[in-house]
Amino acid sequence: MSEVKVWAECGQICIADSTSFWRGDVEGAAVVIAVQLNETGKAAVLLHQKSGLANLVCVDSKARVLWRAADPGDQDLWTSVQLVADRLLANTWFGFQLEIDSENGGHLSRTFVK
Repeated sequence: MSEVKVWAECGQICIADSTSFWRGDVEGAAVVIAVQLNETGKAAVLLHQKSGLANLVCVDSKARVLWRAADPGDQDLWTSVQLVADRLLANTWFGFQLEIDSENGGHLSRTFVK
């Protein structure tokens, strides 16, 4: 199996390997950021906020949602996500940075950074 690359471009997720390329939305929502987690195409994806849905998900190489991150807090929203030294970090509108478990979307730690 060839290495899969994942990125966000023009509101869509792009997924490519040596023989194919696909782009589209995730669950009908525009993609803001896609952070590749491994060579098989698993990625953390920040979606444009839609009413009623947590906007941080993990997708596989077919853009199928594997998990949805736990709610960041009372009326708070996810605003960014990044991979730093193998740690998945996500920031919120209210100024918190949470380490997210890349296997299930749970919170591992929470720090006020604003």
